[in-house]
Amino acid sequence: MWFSSDVNVVFFRSINFVKVQVVLFVVFYRALLMVFHVIFYVVLYGGFNVVLYVVLYGGFNLVLYVVFNLVLYVVLYVVPYLVFYVVLYVVLYVVFYVVLYLVLYVAFYMVFNVVLYVVLYGGFNVVPYLVA
Repeated sequence: MWFSSDVNVVFFRSINFVKVQVVLFVVFYRALLMVFHVIFYVVLYGGFNVVLYVVLYGGFNLVLYVVFNLVLYVVLYVVPYLVFYVVLYVVLYVVFYVVLYLVLYVAFYMVFNVVLYVVLYGGFNVVPYLVA
């Protein structure tokens, strides 16, 4: 009994560890990609267009632009990732427990039938019953 509980603890801890690692990798990858895009833009355009934009428009439109891009980023990238991982977690959780429940139910049903057969028929026909 202790062996199965230890295996379950290790199994669930390893699943949680993998989930955390995947989420951290995705977040780190997206952050690195954003930083790369900013650096690429500054190197490519020398930052001149940003300064010109702030000088010409007083920075108000730049704030709107940044806010709009952040909202767009959240809607297009963060929300789908969150939805994907939440749905994946729920589906895996439900499938695991439904399969576990069905396996235990079938096993219990088979054991119950054998016990009932032994009680009703005195155990003489159990071997042919199990073989058949």
